[in-house]
Amino acid sequence: MQPVIAKLKYGSSVNGGTVTVIGKRLLGATEVTVNGNPATITLDTSTRIVVTVPAGALSGPVTVTTPLGTATAHGFPVLP
Repeated sequence: MQPVIAKLKYGSSVNGGTVTVIGKRLLGATEVTVNGNPATITLDTSTRIVVTVPAGALSGPVTVTTPLGTATAHGFPVLP
């Protein structure tokens, strides 16, 4: 079964801020991107991933890739 993103939590959606991806089957993430820009993974569990919003990222989808597949959440706002 593929990973599932249930929601995104963020206090500050600026470059360098953190985003928490909440869902299922997230453990072992090999890549998380914000609108195609690779984000740094700082925590990875089966239900939660914390990443740093990469410099230069623009608003758009957050995509998580694990050995089980890929999940995408749309509409993440990156503020200037």
